Amino acid sequence: MRKTKLLSAALLAGLCVIIAACGKKQSTVPVERIETPPPQPVQRWENVDTTSFKEVDLEAELMRKIRENLLVLYFEYNKYDLKEESLQKLRKAADFLKSHQQIRVRLDGHADERGTTEYNMALGEKRAKAVRGVLVKLGIDAKRIETVSFGREKPVNYNCGDNESCHALNRRVEYTIIQK
Repeated sequence: MRKTKLLSAALLAGLCVIIAACGKKQSTVPVERIETPPPQPVQRWENVDTTSFKEVDLEAELMRKIRENLLVLYFEYNKYDLKEESLQKLRKAADFLKSHQQIRVRLDGHADERGTTEYNMALGEKRAKAVRGVLVKLGIDAKRIETVSFGREKPVNYNCGDNESCHALNRRVEYTIIQK
């Protein structure tokens, strides 16, 4: 009798498994077919027009050259004379400007925050005019160069206190392109 009960229980369990397996079939949902664009033909070097450039490319290249050749010039405290390092930068700038006759520049003279507004405006002007004088001596037409002084009004670093290296970055002449 015990064997019969065990056999009946095993049959009942098997029957439950079979009924569960034969239950409602799952329907498959069709996956939408993803359309892929047809492959583009490979462009061969023979078909590339290398005689023209996009205007954007030329503009970017010119801006890169400007950044490389028209470098900021730095000055000693209360001075407007040019150090040898600045003269080397100016020779490089002059060569660039000679090869790009259409470019006109403005030389922006700056001073650090020490001293009166009037004194720093005059010092910034002397710095800009000193740079202009060297560029003219190096062969750049004076009509292509303007000067302006911002004195201490546009510092790179604010509130330098007693930090001389902070002040040094404010004593400068920068180029502004006014015509490309």
